Amino acid sequence: MVARPEAIAASRVCERPTALVIGAGGGIGSTLYDHWRRAVGIEQVIGISRLMMPQEDSTNDDVLWIRSDYSEDSIQ
Repeated sequence: MVARPEAIAASRVCERPTALVIGAGGGIGSTLYDHWRRAVGIEQVIGISRLMMPQEDSTNDDVLWIRSDYSEDSIQ
């Protein structure tokens, strides 16, 4: 089995203060995601969403964006 790049990156996350936002592309989730990106003391933000990463974060090394369909239909 080959590890996906996001799994490799996620294994290094525990080494620094990190915020995880599930549903980062939605209304409340995107607000939380933006808050944690600017928060003092948080060095990395992980966003999980069905949507693509926001364009302004595409070159930000402090953001790990995982695109995932976690709807009930995709789980069954």
